Amino acid sequence: MRVRRPIHVVVLTLSIATLATPAAAQVGGGQNEASAAALFQEAMNLFEKKQFDETCPKFLQSYELDRTKPGGLYANAECLAEAGKIASAVARYGEYVRAVDELPPERQAVHNDRKARAKEQITALGPDVPELTISLHSLTHLGTRVTHNGEALTTEQLDKPRVVDPGEHRVTSEAPGAPPVEERFTLQKGEKRRVVLKGFKPSANVSNPVDNAAPNPPKTSESRGFDFSTAGTYAGFGVGAMGLVVGTVTGAIAISKKGLFESECSVQNDVVISCTDNGFMVWGSGQALQTVSIMAFGFGLAGAVTGTVFKLTTGDGEAKQPFNVWRLGGYGALGAGGAGLVLGAITGAMALGKRGTVYEGCGYGTRAGVPVRECDEEAFKAAHSGQAFGAVSTGAFIAGGVGLALGAGLLLFEPTPSESVWTDKNLFAIGPTSLSLNGMEIGVQGRW
Repeated sequence: MRVRRPIHVVVLTLSIATLATPAAAQVGGGQNEASAAALFQEAMNLFEKKQFDETCPKFLQSYELDRTKPGGLYANAECLAEAGKIASAVARYGEYVRAVDELPPERQAVHNDRKARAKEQITALGPDVPELTISLHSLTHLGTRVTHNGEALTTEQLDKPRVVDPGEHRVTSEAPGAPPVEERFTLQKGEKRRVVLKGFKPSANVSNPVDNAAPNPPKTSESRGFDFSTAGTYAGFGVGAMGLVVGTVTGAIAISKKGLFESECSVQNDVVISCTDNGFMVWGSGQALQTVSIMAFGFGLAGAVTGTVFKLTTGDGEAKQPFNVWRLGGYGALGAGGAGLVLGAITGAMALGKRGTVYEGCGYGTRAGVPVRECDEEAFKAAHSGQAFGAVSTGAFIAGGVGLALGAGLLLFEPTPSESVWTDKNLFAIGPTSLSLNGMEIGVQGRW
């Protein structure tokens, strides 16, 4: 009984077969041309048997032997597409089109049909090409190396989507002095996935990795991980933001008391002549808030300058962390939290410093037969400014503690997506992109 091959395989075979005749006709043109023609014909025989793992490399090798005939690129692209390696096929189709465009005009005409099909294939297969983003966790040990299907990745290749073929993939992370950690997964057509890897710090029972290191290793993702430049940049800007917010709020409250102060106090030539009790209270608290506002703006300016210096002075050879909102929030919150504790300590000390003035200027007396505590003007003002400093100190300590806890939490529990929900086949979707012991990541994706 005669077996009929699928129509699309027959069409592809005929399309590729048209390339074999010109190649074979050039046997006398040189040893490389003869070898290329023989290799091409061998690949054709394997292609008809659907032995793609052997076929596709041979088509490419035939082109490498004779680069004057880009038909080997086209045959390789068709083979890759038939094998399901669509990302590789799209890249090879594009290479073929560019190679044809570089031929002399009189030699381009023979490729017109195949060039048109190559462009059609790029358009048809493009939306189905998966994308894979590989990242390192923010607390990954400095020096961690990353590989994808055995290929070492550079720093520039991390945290960026890369087009890959559908099917099984293997990524590994290897911290200095620790065994590699491997993760395997399968990507479907059109799937977009992000994988976050963790490195592990060296343990005492692991041999020194320097003894086993290969000489002159290429630049890879070893520069990834924690570095003071990234932490200093984000923390500095966090302090700057905190100073701006606190300075603006306390300054606005101080300004809001100005009208009441002017109505309760008599001022001539910027000298206070007299005040009511309420005026002294407003005067004292207003001065305290004004002082806090100036201090906060100073903190903010220093933080912004520090962050800018760290950002601008990072050398090309230093470790550079790509932008990550979790790290920005984490380091920024740590910086703001630390600044809050410092501000709380300073204002708390200033509040305690007012106690001496209050004790010296206040005593007990009677009014209408009722015992009361009476204070002179300076002590009355010091009492209320001390209260304002104390309130600011308490708030700064609370905000500082919250900032430190928030920053540590963001860095320690940065989500590690293990499964991607989205593909470009979704019209609209919303929900958790991952759920694990390390946390949840919520995402929204739409297509119009």
